Amino acid sequence: MYIKCNDKELEVLQKIALSAEELGMPSYLIGGFVRDKILGRETKDMDIVCLGDGIELAAKVAEKFAP
Repeated sequence: MYIKCNDKELEVLQKIALSAEELGMPSYLIGGFVRDKILGRETKDMDIVCLGDGIELAAKVAEKFAP
């Protein structure tokens, strides 16, 4: 299923995906974000689940946002 995202959402998701790939950690977008996008509602946050250490993934993603 294709879910249309705005440019900022895509930027965040790409950084998460790249980080997860670098760590070899399968990760999935879940929850209210997906539901709201399907229903055409505004979204405020993203829920990510990963198969591995979530703190490690968060730290790797944070590196992608550092100047």
